[in-house]
Amino acid sequence: MYETTQVQADGASSAYYNLLAAPEAFMFAVQIGPRSQANYIPEQLGTLWTTDILYGVAEKRDAAAVVIRSRQTGVVS
Repeated sequence: MYETTQVQADGASSAYYNLLAAPEAFMFAVQIGPRSQANYIPEQLGTLWTTDILYGVAEKRDAAAVVIRSRQTGVVS
């Protein structure tokens, strides 16, 4: 479980939003592992290395998360 005190308000500051989610709600996705390339550049007498990866997040189960919206005007601890 992750907990934070950084609850965001909407633009009019009339409502606060939070999220209650099970671990199965979202997933981290990687398409392919890291890819590396090397090119020798004679003008600079050196090799340029480039490494990249394609990643992101995705929704796994829609019913495993719910948005909580409250009209509370202040944060109660």
